[in-house]
Amino acid sequence: MNISEKDEKIRHELQLVFGMMTAIEPGSVDAVVDSGVVTVTGRVANLATRQSIEHIASRIPGVLEVVNKTMLQPPSRDPQDDAALARAVVDAFGPRSHS
Repeated sequence: MNISEKDEKIRHELQLVFGMMTAIEPGSVDAVVDSGVVTVTGRVANLATRQSIEHIASRIPGVLEVVNKTMLQPPSRDPQDDAALARAVVDAFGPRSHS
Protein backbone atom coordinates (compact mmCIF):
# COMPACT_ATOMS: atom_id res chain seq x y z
CA MET A 1 0.00 0.00 0.00
CA ASN A 2 1.51 3.35 -1.02
CA ILE A 3 1.40 6.56 1.03
CA SER A 4 -1.66 8.04 -0.67
CA GLU A 5 -3.62 4.81 -0.12
CA LYS A 6 -2.62 4.80 3.56
CA ASP A 7 -3.63 8.44 3.87
CA GLU A 8 -7.00 7.76 2.26
CA LYS A 9 -7.59 4.82 4.62
CA ILE A 10 -6.80 7.05 7.62
CA ARG A 11 -9.12 9.78 6.32
CA HIS A 12 -11.89 7.25 5.78
CA GLU A 13 -11.51 5.92 9.34
CA LEU A 14 -11.59 9.45 10.72
CA GLN A 15 -14.78 10.25 8.82
CA LEU A 16 -16.42 7.13 10.23
CA VAL A 17 -15.40 8.06 13.77
CA PHE A 18 -16.48 11.70 13.40
CA GLY A 19 -19.82 10.50 12.06
CA MET A 20 -20.39 8.39 15.18
CA MET A 21 -19.51 11.17 17.62
CA THR A 22 -22.78 12.74 18.78
CA ALA A 23 -20.89 15.86 19.91
CA ILE A 24 -19.94 16.66 16.31
CA GLU A 25 -22.55 18.18 14.03
CA PRO A 26 -22.62 16.38 10.65
CA GLY A 27 -20.28 18.07 8.19
CA SER A 28 -18.77 20.45 10.75
CA VAL A 29 -15.35 18.74 10.97
CA ASP A 30 -13.04 17.58 8.19
CA ALA A 31 -9.63 15.97 8.02
CA VAL A 32 -6.85 16.11 5.46
CA VAL A 33 -4.11 13.48 5.63
CA ASP A 34 -0.68 13.96 4.06
CA SER A 35 1.99 11.31 4.63
CA GLY A 36 0.45 10.32 7.96
CA VAL A 37 0.01 13.90 9.20
CA VAL A 38 -3.65 14.59 9.96
CA THR A 39 -4.91 18.17 9.87
CA VAL A 40 -8.37 18.52 11.37
CA THR A 41 -10.44 21.62 10.64
CA GLY A 42 -13.94 22.79 11.37
CA ARG A 43 -16.03 23.92 14.31
CA VAL A 44 -16.88 22.13 17.54
CA ALA A 45 -19.10 23.13 20.45
CA ASN A 46 -16.62 22.69 23.31
CA LEU A 47 -13.05 22.03 24.36
CA ALA A 48 -13.76 18.43 25.39
CA THR A 49 -14.88 17.58 21.85
CA ARG A 50 -11.84 19.31 20.41
CA GLN A 51 -9.54 17.29 22.66
CA SER A 52 -11.39 14.03 21.91
CA ILE A 53 -10.95 14.56 18.18
CA GLU A 54 -7.21 14.97 18.61
CA HIS A 55 -6.91 11.98 20.93
CA ILE A 56 -8.94 9.68 18.68
CA ALA A 57 -7.09 10.76 15.53
CA SER A 58 -3.72 10.14 17.17
CA ARG A 59 -4.67 6.53 17.95
CA ILE A 60 -5.48 5.51 14.38
CA PRO A 61 -2.74 3.26 12.95
CA GLY A 62 -0.50 5.13 10.52
CA VAL A 63 -1.09 8.58 12.02
CA LEU A 64 2.25 10.23 12.77
CA GLU A 65 1.02 13.63 13.90
CA VAL A 66 -2.26 15.47 14.45
CA VAL A 67 -2.62 19.18 13.74
CA ASN A 68 -5.88 20.26 15.34
CA LYS A 69 -7.16 23.47 13.74
CA THR A 70 -10.73 23.07 14.92
CA MET A 71 -12.32 26.17 16.39
CA LEU A 72 -14.72 26.45 19.30
CA GLN A 73 -18.19 27.56 18.35
CA PRO A 74 -20.91 26.97 20.91
CA PRO A 75 -24.29 25.98 19.50
CA SER A 76 -26.22 28.97 18.20
CA ARG A 77 -28.81 30.33 20.55
CA ASP A 78 -32.42 30.55 19.57
CA PRO A 79 -33.68 34.14 20.04
CA GLN A 80 -36.83 32.64 21.53
CA ASP A 81 -34.66 31.30 24.36
CA ASP A 82 -33.84 34.91 25.31
CA ALA A 83 -37.52 35.87 25.32
CA ALA A 84 -38.37 32.84 27.46
CA LEU A 85 -35.61 33.78 29.88
CA ALA A 86 -36.90 37.36 30.09
CA ARG A 87 -40.44 36.09 30.82
CA ALA A 88 -39.09 33.77 33.52
CA VAL A 89 -37.28 36.67 35.19
CA VAL A 90 -40.42 38.83 35.13
CA ASP A 91 -42.45 35.93 36.50
CA ALA A 92 -39.94 35.38 39.28
CA PHE A 93 -39.33 38.99 40.28
CA GLY A 94 -42.35 40.85 38.96
CA PRO A 95 -42.48 43.65 36.41
CA ARG A 96 -39.92 46.43 36.56
CA SER A 97 -41.18 49.65 38.08
CA HIS A 98 -40.17 52.85 36.37
CA SER A 99 -39.39 55.45 38.98
